[in-house]
Amino acid sequence: MKRFIEGEDRSQSTLFPELLDDYIAEDNPVRVIDVFVDELDLTGLGFEGMAPEATGRPGYHPASLIKISSVRTLVEQIQLFSGVGIVLSSANLREQHIQRGLLEHG
Repeated sequence: MKRFIEGEDRSQSTLFPELLDDYIAEDNPVRVIDVFVDELDLTGLGFEGMAPEATGRPGYHPASLIKISSVRTLVEQIQLFSGVGIVLSSANLREQHIQRGLLEHG
């Protein structure tokens, strides 16, 4: 019995003809996170739980949790920067509208 909960292998065929790996673009930053975390020496970095307990429910592998956290942070940053772009664009449009109004009525 394995002692960590494991996700599906991305090269494993699913019910549909596509592979799970096909849903992620080749240039997606998620791939960088995946390779980077796989290369980390988590035990050397002081992560506990690298050696699973012999009893109890299997836990999630620390590398999987790091990947999930990293991808979530990436998505949040993209949303933040998109939101900032929208705010800046709307502020710029508002400023142009005000300037146009001043010119027309001034």
